[in-house]
Amino acid sequence: MEKINYSKIYLIGMPACGKTTIGKYLAERLHYQFVDLDEMIVAQERKSIPLIFANHGENYFREIERLVLHQSFDFQKVVIATGGGTPCFFDNLNMLKKNGWAVYLQVSPESLTQRVLEQKGTRPLLQSTDYQTLLEQISEKLAHRKTFYEQAHLCLENEKISDEYLAQIYFNQVS
Repeated sequence: MEKINYSKIYLIGMPACGKTTIGKYLAERLHYQFVDLDEMIVAQERKSIPLIFANHGENYFREIERLVLHQSFDFQKVVIATGGGTPCFFDNLNMLKKNGWAVYLQVSPESLTQRVLEQKGTRPLLQSTDYQTLLEQISEKLAHRKTFYEQAHLCLENEKISDEYLAQIYFNQVS
C-alpha cells in the first residue's frame, strides 16, 4: 500500500467544480495554507490565464503549469487547488499523487455548465455563452479528463458533500 503525504492536499477536477471554494474552507479548518496553482501562474507570468492562452497558446501554459506544480512539492501543510487540466498533462497526476493526497471533486456536466455560465469569461477553454454548446464542450472535455481524475486517492461527488464532510474525511484519514 502506498504511503500518502497528507501534508499536501491536491484538489483536482473540472473548472467550476469547487476546488477553490472547498480548498479555502478546508485549509482554514485544518490550519493549512491555501494555494491556487492558477494564481501562482498569474503571479509568475504577470498575466491573466486568458491572456497567457491568447498570447502564447495552451502548450506554453501547460509547461508553466507543470513548473508551478513542481514548485508546490516543497510546500507543507497546504491545500492546493489545481487547474482543471493539471492532472491530464505530462507526469503531473503521478507526481501530485506521489507528493500529496489527491482528491477529485466530481460534478455533473449540467452543474458545471451552469456554474461556468455564472462566472462568464473566466475559463479560457470554456468561452461559449450558449448553454447547449457549453454543455457539449464540458461533457466532451470531462469524458477525456475523467480517466485521469478518477485515479485520485479519493473521489467525491461535490454536489452531495459539504465542506465539513470533506474535512471530516481528512481527519479520519490522518488519525
